[in-house]
Amino acid sequence: MIYLKDIMTTAVQTISPEMTVNYAFNLMLAKEIHHLVVMEQDRPVGLLSIRDLDMIGNERDREGLLVKAAMITDMVIASPQTGIQEAAALMRGRHLGCLPVIGEDSSLQGIVTISDMLALLAETSQRLQLIAD
Repeated sequence: MIYLKDIMTTAVQTISPEMTVNYAFNLMLAKEIHHLVVMEQDRPVGLLSIRDLDMIGNERDREGLLVKAAMITDMVIASPQTGIQEAAALMRGRHLGCLPVIGEDSSLQGIVTISDMLALLAETSQRLQLIAD
């Protein structure tokens, strides 16, 4: 069985709730990512996606707005021991683009995105094709 700990990204880009959403937006563009985990006192407190920021509007509409006002605080999370089937079902069922991976001590361990899941699917499919040939 494959677990999230096997595919998660451990170098998670984080942001403070006191930063502006325009800063967050530019950070996501510069890093070519779609999600930021919002951290306060070394604990994840929210999630911000580029899709959320697009819904707010353009740079002028977002001017002065802080991350804490735009972040999602009701995060759906998973543990490193969550199986990928369970995680995929959770993401699909709730239309989520990512799952923050949280350890038993409530610390951020990593993040799994739809892109991570698709990469695993592509790799597995390629291996199966090699076996079939």
